[in-house]
Amino acid sequence: MSSPSDLVFGPGRVIGIYYTVRDAKGREVDSSAKHGSRPMAVLAEAGNVVPGLERGLLGKKKNDRFELQVPAKDAFGDPKPELIETIAREALPVEGDLKVGMLLSGRDRQGRPLHAVVTAIQDNQVTLD
Repeated sequence: MSSPSDLVFGPGRVIGIYYTVRDAKGREVDSSAKHGSRPMAVLAEAGNVVPGLERGLLGKKKNDRFELQVPAKDAFGDPKPELIETIAREALPVEGDLKVGMLLSGRDRQGRPLHAVVTAIQDNQVTLD
């Protein structure tokens, strides 16, 4: 019988990960610390994380520590200039200070998940990608 430390992440397995996401310039975009320092649950082959992260987790064991670079095409996709939008700050239901590099998540009018990165803040205008 195997011990929990011998189990590896793969099909049908659920793990919890502590993470920090940084942009190409090394700025922190998101982390488990920003979400109450609780691990994020990941179920293998469920499509609940970006494909590059899931592939990077396959075969990992409990308490493994590692760094992973996920290219845009394996994360949220290549940049699309038509999806960059500048909106009024008051239109964003975000409490506290907005900072360039922040990842914002929400839902569109049809209930589909939306993710955007704050790329610029000028006066009362916020640019989202």
